[in-house]
Amino acid sequence: MGVGKSNKEKPTFEESLREEEISRNKKEQVVKLVKTLNEVKKIKVKELVDLIESFQPIELEINDRTILAAFDKYSAKKNVYTRGNSTQKGFTFKINNIKELPSFIKNSSYDYSKLEKGKDTKQHKGVKEWHYFKNNVQVGDEKYDVVINVRDKGDKQFVYEVIFR
Repeated sequence: MGVGKSNKEKPTFEESLREEEISRNKKEQVVKLVKTLNEVKKIKVKELVDLIESFQPIELEINDRTILAAFDKYSAKKNVYTRGNSTQKGFTFKINNIKELPSFIKNSSYDYSKLEKGKDTKQHKGVKEWHYFKNNVQVGDEKYDVVINVRDKGDKQFVYEVIFR
């Protein structure tokens, strides 16, 4: 009995080179696509930061006092680039509803304040007090407890973080 040939013949040298070239081209296309998607993501994130920075200061009541809490560059970035104390689901909700952030903050109620402990970090520099506000947000079937953390520097107040849980 003789040994039978396989139904699948080996590709010729030229066919192998062509397959490698096609494979290499596909890999290059995938790399280009990933780079493009990353650039689009960077642009979208930058647009979100710019949007937050453009929000007008928000009036908040602390007992018998009214403050104007603004977003600065630091707090805009903090609320977009990091999840912070939000749950993953809450963070995704916040990003998807970023245009509504001022109304979520404005409709909050004062919870409590505490004095700055003197931490030596950029976000704590010049802060005299931290104010905390709370809100319950429901959009459709999604419900979130919202905590708004405000840095008070005496003459200016800045939203530090908006937490969705």
